[in-house]
Amino acid sequence: MIKKILFIIFSLFLFWGCASAPQKNIVNVKFDKLSNDYISSDITILLKNIYSPAQTNIVINVKNNKNFNESLQSALRSVGYSVREIRHKEAAIYPNELQLEYVIDKIKETSEEKRIRKINNDNSIIFRVSVIIDNKMYSRMYKLYKNYEISAISRWLESDIISF
Repeated sequence: MIKKILFIIFSLFLFWGCASAPQKNIVNVKFDKLSNDYISSDITILLKNIYSPAQTNIVINVKNNKNFNESLQSALRSVGYSVREIRHKEAAIYPNELQLEYVIDKIKETSEEKRIRKINNDNSIIFRVSVIIDNKMYSRMYKLYKNYEISAISRWLESDIISF
């Protein structure tokens, strides 16, 4: 029970730190097409539960990772979202559009965590996907296995973005 409570507290601190992170489309984990599609589909399901697809125009600021961007745009369009991509931050965003940004980053492990995973022959990578849209950030943890199988290991966590 104490381990669960500590894990929840640790996760909250991890996600809270992301609220002040720079808002960029960063991907520092390499994915295959199926992993890109899985994460894109997961983001689409999240957004579908919050924003009506037929009435929402989304703008994605494309910076890098062409494969993931294409997968995300395809998934969003497949359920009815209007998606426009821009290549630089200064491009015009109209009042009826929501700007979507994301960060995908690998979770840094302590040496003890690495040692335990090595003993258990666990070669997986734990990473976090954060989606920033409409002054809210939604984050979720995933596990990527050596054979490129992927699974979500947490629920979506919502937090407000605080501007100073």
